[in-house]
Amino acid sequence: MSEQDRDLAQMQDDQHARHRRTQAVIQEVIDTVGRDAPGKEVGAVRTTLVQALAEQGVVDQPARWVDAVATELVAGNRYVEDPAEPGQFDDGRAGGDDPR
Repeated sequence: MSEQDRDLAQMQDDQHARHRRTQAVIQEVIDTVGRDAPGKEVGAVRTTLVQALAEQGVVDQPARWVDAVATELVAGNRYVEDPAEPGQFDDGRAGGDDPR
């Protein structure tokens, strides 16, 4: 189990809900910035990403993470910040429900 998974497992329900809302805001910002990012300079996309996150109240993101996101967006890739929770498929089935 990763450190992040342990941290999430120890959160109270209200903390978990707040975390999920923040993750949704971050993903929305990434998607918005990503629409215009392909082919631009990484530095410009990095600056736009940091500013857009700050406008939504999300500040002090790790520089390595911001660089990684900006690099992916410039390359034309969608960056998914928080994929479906472990053990779930896109259609909401539990991990044990996989028919394979």
